[in-house]
Parts: sequence; structure tokens; C-alpha cells
Amino acid sequence: MHDHHLYLQLIDEFKDKLGRPLTSTELDFLQWVSLAEKKSQDNTVC
Repeated sequence: MHDHHLYLQLIDEFKDKLGRPLTSTELDFLQWVSLAEKKSQDNTVC
């Protein structure tokens, strides 16, 4: 589950930038970003 680590990393970064907990909408967005990131990494391998 490498992508989940990226997701948590993104959450931490955004929390630091915003100085507040993320909303559920923002969490959904970051989850989507981390999944998209994983897909693009998978695609470059082949």
C-alpha cells in the first residue's frame, strides 16, 4: 500500500500549510490526487 503512505503525507503537508484540520471534501480530493499519482507511476513503469 505505497499510495496510502503518499495520501497521509499529503494530508500532513496540507495541514501544515492551512494551519487547520482538512475538511472531508479536501480529504476526498487528496485521496483522488494520491490515486492519480499512483496510476501515473504505474503507467510509466511499462
